[in-house]
Amino acid sequence: MGLNYYKAISTLITYKDRLVQFQTPKNESVIKLLMKWEIDMTYPDDPNYPNSKEMASTLGVDRQKVNVQIKDLYMKIISSFADAPLILRDCVHVIYIHIPYDEERSVKNKDYLRTLGQRNLLFETKLPYMPRIGESISLDFIEHPLKFNRGYINEIRHEIDGYTQRVILYVHPLKGFYHQWSKMKHEHDWRLRMEKQRDLRF
Repeated sequence: MGLNYYKAISTLITYKDRLVQFQTPKNESVIKLLMKWEIDMTYPDDPNYPNSKEMASTLGVDRQKVNVQIKDLYMKIISSFADAPLILRDCVHVIYIHIPYDEERSVKNKDYLRTLGQRNLLFETKLPYMPRIGESISLDFIEHPLKFNRGYINEIRHEIDGYTQRVILYVHPLKGFYHQWSKMKHEHDWRLRMEKQRDLRF
């Protein structure tokens, strides 16, 4: 699989304070161009930073040469985290109360499904105490008929976004953690059956 150059350029701009140590006469112009940009994710589908084609046009060089330098710098940036740890500056909690996608697919009534989707809630905050899987959480100040405002935490994910740690709490508004445990057990049993069938074929 080839390199996603949009992601590579975004990463280089985000952590551009590390680029100077890798500067050479060969990549100096690319680094100077990258240093001029800031990442603004207000509109993720319309990035405010250039792609490699636009960078090549600005620098008056072949796009392939720019791609080679971007890939080289990207690999060096990623490797640099092994020696100089990434120090995060912030931590936010994202509470996502919704019906899981695999359960939505089983809903036959499309009007009801649309209603459920409209009630999904994505709420960003900073919690002084980190809740755990299986615990319930409620946001009583949010009007219940309009949006889901409570449920059980069935999954927790951690993402690194720039210099921010995002802790995403997936909350099921209708069913408790035992329901999630049953789904996980069902998936585990299914995988074991598939592995057994594969072993029998070989």
